[in-house]
Amino acid sequence: DILQAMLCDSCERACSIQPCAFGTSHGNFSSVATGDAESPREGHGQQTSNVKDHEVSGLQGMLAPGGTAAAALRMPSEPAATTSLGLPLCLPQGEVQRLHDHNRISSRARHSGRTLSDDGSLLRAVSLGHLLGGFGSHFKTSSLTGTANSIEVAETVYNRSFQVNNISRFVSHSWMDSRMDKYIALVIHMNLWGATACSVIFASAAACLQWYDHLPRHGPWCLATGYLSFLVGLATWHRLPAVSRLQGSFFLDKLCIHQTNQAMKKKGTESFASFLKRSEKMLMLWSPNYFKRLWCTLEIAALVQAHRQQRFGYGPVVVPLEFVPLTLAKTALVSWSIMFAVTCLHDVSVALSEPGIAKETNAFIVIAAVLIVSISPAAGALRRFCRERKNLSAQLENFRVEDADCTEEADRAIIMATVSNWYQNADDFNQCVRTVVRESIAQSIGEGNKYPWKLLVGIVLVRGFNELDNASRGLWADYEVPNALAALAFFPFSCSIMLLFVRLSWLFSKERKSRIADMLVSSFIGLSSLTYTAAVYWFIVAGLPRIPIGPALLLVALLFVLCLLLQCGMRRAGAACC
Repeated sequence: DILQAMLCDSCERACSIQPCAFGTSHGNFSSVATGDAESPREGHGQQTSNVKDHEVSGLQGMLAPGGTAAAALRMPSEPAATTSLGLPLCLPQGEVQRLHDHNRISSRARHSGRTLSDDGSLLRAVSLGHLLGGFGSHFKTSSLTGTANSIEVAETVYNRSFQVNNISRFVSHSWMDSRMDKYIALVIHMNLWGATACSVIFASAAACLQWYDHLPRHGPWCLATGYLSFLVGLATWHRLPAVSRLQGSFFLDKLCIHQTNQAMKKKGTESFASFLKRSEKMLMLWSPNYFKRLWCTLEIAALVQAHRQQRFGYGPVVVPLEFVPLTLAKTALVSWSIMFAVTCLHDVSVALSEPGIAKETNAFIVIAAVLIVSISPAAGALRRFCRERKNLSAQLENFRVEDADCTEEADRAIIMATVSNWYQNADDFNQCVRTVVRESIAQSIGEGNKYPWKLLVGIVLVRGFNELDNASRGLWADYEVPNALAALAFFPFSCSIMLLFVRLSWLFSKERKSRIADMLVSSFIGLSSLTYTAAVYWFIVAGLPRIPIGPALLLVALLFVLCLLLQCGMRRAGAACC
């Protein structure tokens, strides 16, 4: 760094030009250090060789330990070996290459940030409430064409964004994907914990009303109130002013870059790397279409370039990426709703049946009927996600920006020119996607086909609301320890059903040649999950309360361990996916 600063300073005095980042206006480092007058550089010409004797001799005295010039910097006429940049071998070759890379990256960094630095008003954002307004209406493909994208509408949309200094999340997505899929993924990702808090508050209020006989004792009041408030919380939590401030600002290209003013649109496109440099994270709404779209690859190029600039040195480039698969979010919502419907029907069936074992038999028949109808389609959807997840690895390993599709071919030249300004060539960018982006995705979602723990929250809540109903009816007052353990066992049991379901879907994810064969595979997954559900359910209901406390406690602990094993097993089986 000292050598860099003094060379730039000396070059400035010799050439009488403004200082700039090392290696751009002042020419190549090697021409200054070695005095190569036969290789003219931009902003130098013959003056570079005129300064070498005076400046290098000064550097020798300042940098050499004990004042020995030979240990600090050797002249080209000396026979001692030097590096490719004209530095002595006392500086490691890797460090020399690092400085050379820094020279190249710094030059590209200034270009990518120039538009934004000249006009700070380009950096704009919106609140999450505006982003998700109209159940994600801004994500509709039709909003990009026709009267929906007229000059007046585009001006109104752009003016609703506001100027910021930094962005909390840069939202990246493909316009080929469903608007509702993106909406569901965003509300689950951003509002899950707030919706959980809302549901617990409302379910507790219903339990109090039921306890004091303001509501009938027989009925799943806590379950219904809790789950419905959970869904409402998912859809509306971000609208609370205090929550909106905590969630920060969001960048969406359609809302924050003018869509009809071509000059502003071009400046905004060229400033993507600067936008991402000032963003805390990129929120990638992923689907199999994502890495096939040219605009999406531009955003990925900007993300990697921005953080190659920010973190230069040894070690890998780390990009702040939140990877949100659209299919997985939709699958989670469906699984929560199935669990809610099954539990509600179980409670109603138990309330209407005579006491005894026949009561549980009738309840299980109802549960089995619901699962048979719903579980096979759910298995088909989950198998599709597993195939997408497996194919993601191959998609990234074979990524080529030249193969990406673009709706408007006129945009291709602009995007490719922008990428060329950030990278040496297309192969350089392709390699970054195959390594840096691939590793960041693996870190974001976990290894292999790991099912995120937080997506089990809805299942745990449904089970908890059901036990809250039992407590408010006074059933817990009659519970002995074995009964309490049976109630506790339902929590890991409910989670293990989902994890087993995911595990089987991963193992049998391969698409069959005929549609009938594919449906049979999905039905097999459903029936296997149903068999496991029936066996463990009857054991918990009929067997667990009748065995001694010690073994019962051990069996409950084993159910928790089973959940961990299913999750860890999935991680090992899919470790090569990403």
